[in-house]
Amino acid sequence: MAVASQVVVPRPAELLAKVARLRAAGARELQVIMDFDHTLTRFVLPDGRAAPMCHDVVERSPLMPTAFHDGYAKLWADQDVALKEKNWNWEEWWRRSHQLMLDHGLYRAWLPEMIRASGLACRSGCKELFKLLEAHDVPSLVVSAGLTPVIREVLAAEGVPTHDLRVLANDMQFDEDSGVLSSFSEPPLHSHAKDSVGFRLTEYFAGIARRHVVILGDSVSDCDCLVNIPGIDETIRVGFFNRARGVNRSKYEDVYDVVLTNEGLQAAEDLDLSLVLELLAGLVSPQNGPTEELCGFLRLPPEAAAAAAVAATAE
Repeated sequence: MAVASQVVVPRPAELLAKVARLRAAGARELQVIMDFDHTLTRFVLPDGRAAPMCHDVVERSPLMPTAFHDGYAKLWADQDVALKEKNWNWEEWWRRSHQLMLDHGLYRAWLPEMIRASGLACRSGCKELFKLLEAHDVPSLVVSAGLTPVIREVLAAEGVPTHDLRVLANDMQFDEDSGVLSSFSEPPLHSHAKDSVGFRLTEYFAGIARRHVVILGDSVSDCDCLVNIPGIDETIRVGFFNRARGVNRSKYEDVYDVVLTNEGLQAAEDLDLSLVLELLAGLVSPQNGPTEELCGFLRLPPEAAAAAAVAATAE
């Protein structure tokens, strides 16, 4: 079951000043960058179990042979040892994971069934999010350490048009005749390499030339992709906090302007995208309501609107 987001705003006055600046500029200056796994997709399955991520879809599939699963078990064991010894190279996990898929014959035709069996699915409101951005010509970019074909399959199943959607992830090439996986895009994009996004998509960012960013992520490193993007004047960072990760929420509050947390939810409950939709609707269509309404859905006291009004006047 999806529920309206539980909201933490660490720095209310600063956030409202940012909102005022982005609203004043409107949709013509806005771009949205989104992580995929556990940001656009769910934290938990309907039965309360942890929801999978892109690589899990393949790793856990019974369609893959025993030797493949044995290889993954060794990969995880090697990572555990190296992490304890503090000499683990994160890129190694992605390279070895991808090599296992290459070595053991992954077929493109298997992906829809693998996804269905895994339960990987988007949060409530995902389709509406992309429709809102498309309606206002706001460029949207999905940046993920996951698998591009899996991302596109999941979004398409949600009714999200994907033909014009820009996705930066680990792409997979399949043999045209056999349908077997033949190669991956290089270099791999892993969860600790998102500071390379600006370098990998130089032409994209130069082409859209948008100076305001709303970024969505579920880990503090998801915001690293902002580091090397030129021409960015202002950002609003929205983070999804999963208590099951065992990370101190204060780390998210240091990085994100808004933290959506599943603390206090039941095991089978999950966060939806309603607050993100309301925030973006207020940014792209300022006429939708006064700043007081923004304070309302951000769960801020009415007097906080005064700070936003001052910021808007300063602009």
